[in-house]
Amino acid sequence: MRKAWRSLGILIAVALMAPVGSPVYGQTGADPARPQDLSGKEKERISGVDLFDMHPQKDRFRIIHGKGKGEAIAMHLEPYAEPGNKWRLVFADLYRLMLVKAPDGAVNIEQLEICRKDRKITFSPSFPLLPAQLVAGKKIRTSGTMKLEGLGDNKEAKSGRYTHVVKSLSRTELDTPAGTRAGYLLEYTCRIELPYSRIRIDLETGFDGRKRLVYWREQTTVEKFGLFSETSFRTLAAAPKKPVEKPAEKPGPPSAPDGGEELNPE
Repeated sequence: MRKAWRSLGILIAVALMAPVGSPVYGQTGADPARPQDLSGKEKERISGVDLFDMHPQKDRFRIIHGKGKGEAIAMHLEPYAEPGNKWRLVFADLYRLMLVKAPDGAVNIEQLEICRKDRKITFSPSFPLLPAQLVAGKKIRTSGTMKLEGLGDNKEAKSGRYTHVVKSLSRTELDTPAGTRAGYLLEYTCRIELPYSRIRIDLETGFDGRKRLVYWREQTTVEKFGLFSETSFRTLAAAPKKPVEKPAEKPGPPSAPDGGEELNPE
């Protein structure tokens, strides 16, 4: 009996030491590994355009932690409306983000579609995925209204409020299936208040030295009626490109045996 109480005490102590909002690894069976910080927080001011090149991009990502681990995901970034300031960032069958590029260089999220949940969230005003200017240690806060709607036949809509915070910028070493890349990591939190429920989305994005998106980690906690909560997470990182297969060579006419004449197919 004493051993049982001792084991229970250890479990409670471990739970109390876990940071707020972190997943319970024993339940999920996966550890959403974080990139290794190389040199601490950045001191200088840096612009969003120095981190990310807003040009059409196609890449292969892989789910390295969380639901669907090991699954390959196609990612593409493309403009979808004139005069070229509207962009669509797509992780196939997972997320679709509608982005708008502001005159000051900021890249803002207007809408998020969660494909496997058949839901979309529209934000007003939009909030920054990449702020125009970033300074390590300085948070950027945006608040406004949002609408949660169903996709397809599910047209149910709910309105609420949101608060989005760009929390930190750091130099990091990003471990991806395509190799280790030095770059930058941005961390965000978005809290959504709806009737009878709350949603918290923790997001990390990583950009390498070529100004390309190579890392994406999302953790969502849904709390209903103030009593029940559910947490899910998924980490995606750039994967090696598929090797280009050479077309098979067409067989030529049969050769004559040594010392013989060449066979004439006619």
